[in-house]
Amino acid sequence: MSGSVCNAGTGAECLGCRAAFLPIFFNSECRDSFVSEDTCCNNFANIKEFASLMVNLLGDFPADKSFSVVQFSTNAQLVSGLASAEQTVPVIDQLDYTGGLTNHASA
Repeated sequence: MSGSVCNAGTGAECLGCRAAFLPIFFNSECRDSFVSEDTCCNNFANIKEFASLMVNLLGDFPADKSFSVVQFSTNAQLVSGLASAEQTVPVIDQLDYTGGLTNHASA
């Protein structure tokens, strides 16, 4: 496993990007300013944007294809089964940051 995509190399799991009470006073070592608490950090926003661009570009390729979305951190979960590019991009855009370590083996 490697670190969280939002920890800026600190090794933190970044499990606390969401405020339980009074988000205006909430401070997290992993959360970037001006990014929603669902996204947590600019790096995760960039990853979602890259994934959406890739699906859109591959969706334009003239061949039979389908896409699925697996979100993984410490644990992996299937978010969307096989679907078209048009169905997959909104799923990627709606992903929330979960925190945890990047566990490639679970994906």
